[in-house]
Amino acid sequence: SWLGATAMLILAWYSYRYRPYPATPTLLPEDEKSIAKNFSCATLEDAAFVANMDLQELLRLSASSKLSDQRRLSDTALSGDSNRRVLTIARRRSSLNSVEHKYGVNDYPLPSWATQSKVRKGTMETSIDCVAM
Repeated sequence: SWLGATAMLILAWYSYRYRPYPATPTLLPEDEKSIAKNFSCATLEDAAFVANMDLQELLRLSASSKLSDQRRLSDTALSGDSNRRVLTIARRRSSLNSVEHKYGVNDYPLPSWATQSKVRKGTMETSIDCVAM
């Protein structure tokens, strides 16, 4: 009927003109965790960093039903570059990162009980007497 065809044309024009549908889907928290877990991360932002793409693209590829998009995501998650990025995230989140790179063993002062030559500065060598104090 002409009324149904007219309604469909109006709906098509409205959808094209105003784009009422979101570009990326709204996800539940457990869905976000599931997607991020595929990249060995806790958040979607970290997963996007590991995948070396922006968050919108990661969500678009995750919501896609195309086999090529799913293959691209799995290849990205298993690539060697992603492993380095996961380690970068782990270092960022680590509380030891700032200490690890700025200071060496020789920069920390020896405690007072270790000055009787039981501990040699700059080494890991010690004695049981020193630890027991």
